[in-house]
Amino acid sequence: MSETQQRFSVIGDKSLVGLKKLIGMPIEDSLEPWCYEASRDNIRHWAHGIGDDNPLWCDPSYAAKTEFGRVQAPPSFIFPLNRSFSGYVGGLAGVHAMFAGIDVTWRRAMMLGTRSRRKCG
Repeated sequence: MSETQQRFSVIGDKSLVGLKKLIGMPIEDSLEPWCYEASRDNIRHWAHGIGDDNPLWCDPSYAAKTEFGRVQAPPSFIFPLNRSFSGYVGGLAGVHAMFAGIDVTWRRAMMLGTRSRRKCG
């Protein structure tokens, strides 16, 4: 490779101006989520993938005996239901998007069969 050939992305004024225009704009068009609903397999795969084998998430016979009466998804299951929550929000070429966190208000437990409503603001 010649010494004059560009190997990495360059952050320039034009790209920063474009990025600044996105401040305060809702993220409405992102990649499809990994999951659209909290199915038994999706919940179990997510729980095992994060190393959480809580029987409330993974064992239907155990979950049936709880106050919920069926399998519940762990709170972190919101991440595969919405890619924006995981940082798929754009950014600068060659630089990963920065994820600072999310603020979610849970009104009820996420139960088996819950469907995603993919609205982010």
